[in-house]
Amino acid sequence: MSEPLVLDLFWREADEHKSVRLELDHQPLTIGRAPGNQLVLEDASVSRQHAEIMLTPQGVMIKDAGSRFGTLLDQQILLPGKAMLLPKAAELQFGTQKVQLKMLQDEVQEQEFAIWALHELQQKFEHIQQQTLLALHQVSQDPARLALHQHELQQHFTSIMQQADTWSAQNTLLQQLNTLLNQTQGHQDLLQQAVPLIADVLGAERGFVLMFAPREQRFQSYAAYQYNAICQPELTEQTEFSLLLARHCYQQRELMVIDQLAQISEFRLGTKPVPPGLHSLLVLPLIYGDEVLAVLYLDHQSQHCAFSAVQHTFLRTLQQQLALALKSAISLSRALTDDLTGVYSRNMMEEQITIAMEQAKRYGHPCSLIFLDIDNFKQINDQHGHLVGDEVLKRLGRLLQDLARTSDVVGRLGGEEFVLLVTGTALEGAISYAERIRQDIVRLQLKAGTTPIAVTASIGVAGYHLPLHNLAYRFIECADQAMYQAKHLGKNRVCVYQPKHDPQQDTALDLLRLSSQHYQ
Repeated sequence: MSEPLVLDLFWREADEHKSVRLELDHQPLTIGRAPGNQLVLEDASVSRQHAEIMLTPQGVMIKDAGSRFGTLLDQQILLPGKAMLLPKAAELQFGTQKVQLKMLQDEVQEQEFAIWALHELQQKFEHIQQQTLLALHQVSQDPARLALHQHELQQHFTSIMQQADTWSAQNTLLQQLNTLLNQTQGHQDLLQQAVPLIADVLGAERGFVLMFAPREQRFQSYAAYQYNAICQPELTEQTEFSLLLARHCYQQRELMVIDQLAQISEFRLGTKPVPPGLHSLLVLPLIYGDEVLAVLYLDHQSQHCAFSAVQHTFLRTLQQQLALALKSAISLSRALTDDLTGVYSRNMMEEQITIAMEQAKRYGHPCSLIFLDIDNFKQINDQHGHLVGDEVLKRLGRLLQDLARTSDVVGRLGGEEFVLLVTGTALEGAISYAERIRQDIVRLQLKAGTTPIAVTASIGVAGYHLPLHNLAYRFIECADQAMYQAKHLGKNRVCVYQPKHDPQQDTALDLLRLSSQHYQ
């Protein structure tokens, strides 16, 4: 690299916020409590020589230097002496001291690809220049060959321009991935936007991403692009093969490009033959450190050699860039979402509610909150165990996400409490919405072994009104009060919050009475 990489680091010591900007070149950047380190951290849990950040051919990496209390990268423990790739933005933890890191320059892999592409282009132009001079010399001796050489030169120039366009598109894709990382909210959003971009540049007809869910101990598909069959309950033979191939590459950490039907026909996964209708395949495992984060699967159903023109250098660069972006997005998802249910966390939910309240106040858009609490949840845990209780929470989270519209936001406040933010719908519509949710919860079919579990919920609904100002906690409290009213009146029902001093008090009271009837 001609210029050093710039790192911005931010941390807090006692009540003081601190920051430093450091340059990383061929010499490692050392971190520790001793004064001789480039980054000196005074916390007692930081070792004198704690860790170092270095520039490698694979990218920017961090390594624990055998510290006493350990080093974490985005909540992942670094083994002593083991190095891991750093994303553009990350949370580092040295002992108990947390440090936020941000890189201000493009990753090394992207620069290496750009340098390689430029070198290749220069070589091709030098070759074409030599051919042009030779052709002119020959033409001066034999004019009859002029037309032939003109045609050959035109073909060469066209090929070079096509290659330049391809490199430009590939470089643009790498830049778009970096941009997406700063714009998306979590890994699902990142993949949903990234897969179509990648498929377009690589010339794929369809694709998906496969990730392993540790809690469920199974693989899950994400970001299906033109591959609706992957989302169906009953899978076709072709889809089953695609999933088997993706799992194979996940387990073997193998980048696979198959461009000929004969190659695919010879490929076997156990005893399962390759189904007809597949002509080109590209499977890209996304690896961060020692962890396989996901597998990107792309294919073409009608074209042979669809991926033969894709340079291996670019695929490796794409693999590293996407893995870095995905790791950062996964860390962001963990901060934004509830780990058990996959819905938004309380902090993220309060942020979304505040935004909706601001829009309701400024533009007059209707906005409501639906607050629900699972009835007798402690009894479910006590009788059937916490694993069954967790399954109830997960099923309810999935149900709310399935019922939610695109503009709705679902969150878990903690325990058995969930909240649904409904925008663009008046209070009466939110009440009807809540009643549909209540009925669908009653219809949930859950079992502890062979024992059926009856699940119901008490639900409170509150509409936005000006006295709330833009305070999310007050809005939540209103819906919470209505929920407790539903509990008090016998559970398994919907109640509506009645604002004090509301000019439409009689109407609101009527709604409260109507929605507080007991549902068997």
